[in-house]
Amino acid sequence: MDVGLVHQLVDQVYGVCLTSATPTELDHALIAQGRLESLIASRRLDLTRAVATQSVNPAAEIAVGLRSGTRDAKKTVQRMQLCDLVPQMGAALGQGAVSPAHLDSLQGSLGRLNSAQRDRLLRGARDLADVARRTTPEQFDQHLRNQERAITADDGQALADAQRRAVRFHDWISNDGMHHFRLSVDPMTGLKVFNLVRAATEARFHSVNIPVDAPDLPIERQAYLRGQAMIGLLLGSHGVRLGQPEVTVVVDTRVPAGCAPVIDWGLPIQMPAAVLRELASRSRVNTVWVDGDDLVWAPGRMDLGSTSRIAGPDQRRALRAMYATCAVPGCDIPFGQCDIHHVVFWEDCKRTDLALLAPVCSTHHSRLHAERWQLDLDDRRRLTIRLPSGTVLVGTPNRIDQTRERGTAVAAAPVAKGQAPP
Repeated sequence: MDVGLVHQLVDQVYGVCLTSATPTELDHALIAQGRLESLIASRRLDLTRAVATQSVNPAAEIAVGLRSGTRDAKKTVQRMQLCDLVPQMGAALGQGAVSPAHLDSLQGSLGRLNSAQRDRLLRGARDLADVARRTTPEQFDQHLRNQERAITADDGQALADAQRRAVRFHDWISNDGMHHFRLSVDPMTGLKVFNLVRAATEARFHSVNIPVDAPDLPIERQAYLRGQAMIGLLLGSHGVRLGQPEVTVVVDTRVPAGCAPVIDWGLPIQMPAAVLRELASRSRVNTVWVDGDDLVWAPGRMDLGSTSRIAGPDQRRALRAMYATCAVPGCDIPFGQCDIHHVVFWEDCKRTDLALLAPVCSTHHSRLHAERWQLDLDDRRRLTIRLPSGTVLVGTPNRIDQTRERGTAVAAAPVAKGQAPP
């Protein structure tokens, strides 16, 4: 490890004045922070490797020495073993060029493949490390999944079968008496459970029926409400009936030259064609067409006026077609975890029309209300946010960003039972 580089990065991180720094200086400090954390993580693996040569249970000693949890220590041992298996990734981590999250993505990919398939993936270890250096952990994970599909040569069906076999349910009681449950399910089942919990949460709470004992921190409050919704579903006290599952298929026609239109099924990972066909056969499929930032066509009512304070399902479909994530610039919280916010507060306009709506994550939703952010959404959906500090943020629908990322690597799947624009 280059100790001189560590000292240089420490100076860049701690040498910046947080109260007077310019945005550029803060960006440089954050970049230095990221590299420094990777270098520290690399040294941690080196220490773990040294401990492992002298201990039969290195995870336990690591947990004591670093004052971390056992689970975290075991993760460190797994990362060390991965770097021993793929030294190119260990070298990249030691240079601050990749993060521990890149290692975890590769670890997950190897765990989904059999022995022969793993060997085939690792024959390109040098290329994998090069890809990891120039991508985010999320992009690297997507690259690995594309590699898996090419290796299995069955359109991912073997992976889907393995995921179904990997369904597990674990429960335990912690020292404080709290009961904990962990359910791991395949993507198809996960989508159904996610939609059910989301519908139950919206039906029971929404924004006007929050319990007084709900946490104030937005992320914790949302987790609390989802937990209450899940309890109601398990105990049968919610009465929420979804009926036939619904899938919104987004067709974005503005893709890089030579690429087919990207079709987004609203799933967080790439799915085998056979699984998509099964999903389409059991669901009501609504197709929304977009051209980059512009909504071309969507089914249903886009303007509800004063008849409803809550965005309707047709409006949610259209917004999901335009936004892959929270509308606040730079926020990567997925659309499915966002609230639909009135850009002009409902109390002021009393209208729920598409031109006044944008998806906002729970954290930003709470802040914009509490801090009274000033928002303006023009007729081309250019969102201008003025913060109390004087900072001005400008954003546009971000579906096209995801389209560009996926358009070069993901082939379009057929639209089943969909609708075409008139």
